[in-house]
Amino acid sequence: MKIYTYNPRNGVFLGAAIAQKNPMREGEFLMPAWATDIAPPDAVAGMVAVYNSDGAVWSLIADHRGETVYNTETGVACVIDEPGDIPDGHTPIAPPSLDATWDGATWQMPAATNDQLFAAAASRRYRAEIGGCLWNDWVQATDDRGQAKCMAELQAINEGLRTDGDGWKFQHGFEALTNTEMRDLVIAVRAHVAACYAGEGVIRAEIEAGNIASLDDVENWSSWPGVAA
Repeated sequence: MKIYTYNPRNGVFLGAAIAQKNPMREGEFLMPAWATDIAPPDAVAGMVAVYNSDGAVWSLIADHRGETVYNTETGVACVIDEPGDIPDGHTPIAPPSLDATWDGATWQMPAATNDQLFAAAASRRYRAEIGGCLWNDWVQATDDRGQAKCMAELQAINEGLRTDGDGWKFQHGFEALTNTEMRDLVIAVRAHVAACYAGEGVIRAEIEAGNIASLDDVENWSSWPGVAA
């Protein structure tokens, strides 16, 4: 005889087995604890069969075991370990941070403060500053080292130490630059850095005026200079 076992704690179907014959009674079978000869319903994706021993009936209920859900009050994660619907006060949507609040459908981030926006603008300006600039359609490094090397070349020109037409390394490789071209390149790098700081100043003014109020607006401002800002 085929029998069907279930978890004694929650009734979840465990599997099928063959009952042993009763050695004392011909034609009867031994029914172990937490088993029934009533077949469970066919499996359904996202559901699990659960046996009610009191009513001797199987039912299909939602099965989210192993899924991570988040408390809508605290944002703290937990893993579901019992069958059934997602517990009240929880959502499978992960909060972007523990500062987020649940509005019943999605997480909402608190509005950024001016200090946070100013800090974001400074960070964005720095990334634009060191991201490089275009000169003669060539990408010139503008990080601290790149700026320092340009100033060293300018000093070498002023002191008569640079040979006209010396090679200069861009992102794509070396190019021969006259001293006049080298001066133009240094001016372009300086202008790029100045434009980055000017951009941060514009952003700060817009923040103070209330025209920019989100971190995304700071990050995605269209006028940040640079080829890799």
